[in-house]
Amino acid sequence: MSKPMSKMLIWVGVFFAIVFGIYGAKIIYMIVKMSNYQPPAVTISSTQVISKTWQSYLTAVGSLTAINGVELSTETAGTIASIRFQSGQFVKQGDVLITLDTSTEEAALKDNQAQLKLAKINYDREKELLARKVASQAAFDARFAELQQAEAGV
Repeated sequence: MSKPMSKMLIWVGVFFAIVFGIYGAKIIYMIVKMSNYQPPAVTISSTQVISKTWQSYLTAVGSLTAINGVELSTETAGTIASIRFQSGQFVKQGDVLITLDTSTEEAALKDNQAQLKLAKINYDREKELLARKVASQAAFDARFAELQQAEAGV
């Protein structure tokens, strides 16, 4: 072997000896430290027991999910006015379970009924005017269409 090659092998050997020596020293150091390890003391705290009354109810907004049951849904949105069953109660098909607040819809129905009444009066008036040849067929047709719209609204 040539002299530069043997020098290089010696330096590589020294380098690896240093690296593995440092690694071995770390392991020995950790073993020594862990052999004297004491776990920290457990902290215990205590307090005086006080009797208090708990709130018997809690108001919240949410949804109910039954473990065994059915999922109820409505075709229209609205505020629930009353729930007509108890938890765990058996119900039959056709039973009313929940009623919605329909005050808005009832007011709209009264409005539509009033519009229907007015449309009927206007239709009859236009029909009479058409019979006397005072009104046009187009005006009569418009009153008839208004009457049909009002009936559909009701």
